[in-house]
Amino acid sequence: MMITFGVSGHLWAVNVGTVICLFFQGTFIGFFDKHIFLNLKHYGLDTMQRN
Repeated sequence: MMITFGVSGHLWAVNVGTVICLFFQGTFIGFFDKHIFLNLKHYGLDTMQRN
């Protein structure tokens, strides 16, 4: 979005859903991985986990 705005000077199609996805997409994925999709296999998480 920033590159497109820098090149064209216009910012199009930025609504509430876009802003929510920009700021909270990782949080949503983490929540659903832990609470909804319990059978998914994620490899290499031991190097990325925080307590």
